[in-house]
Amino acid sequence: MKQFDFNKVVVFDIEIGANYFLVCFKSVNKGTRKSFIVCEWQNDSQQLYEFIEMLRENEYWFIGYNNLEFDSQLL
Repeated sequence: MKQFDFNKVVVFDIEIGANYFLVCFKSVNKGTRKSFIVCEWQNDSQQLYEFIEMLRENEYWFIGYNNLEFDSQLL
């Protein structure tokens, strides 16, 4: 049986507004943070690509406050 890897557990939150999308991740074990912002003032395609690749890996366990009703649908 595969052992659970706590290095892949991240807490996240998403904030959205008019023409604004922000998602923040924090590694539970390592304490590292990563944010991805897409808005009219900051639209970095490389950052968006990194975000999509992180989601595609399917090796992360995402934990958050309002995941079941809002954030998970956005991801």
